[in-house]
Amino acid sequence: MSNGRIDHNGNIIKLTPDPWCVIVLFHNYLNQVDVGYPTNGVQEVLQLMVRDQDVKRKT
Repeated sequence: MSNGRIDHNGNIIKLTPDPWCVIVLFHNYLNQVDVGYPTNGVQEVLQLMVRDQDVKRKT
């Protein structure tokens, strides 16, 4: 998602990269990755960023 290429079963799908891809990826999966320290604060910041972006789209 971050480089504009997705490999799906050997088929390359090209798309325009979006900076939000990495944020959404971390938002959805950071709690499942052991990075060696608690990530609660990072998860909270990511959640607030996603909510803020969602609020901006609705207004």
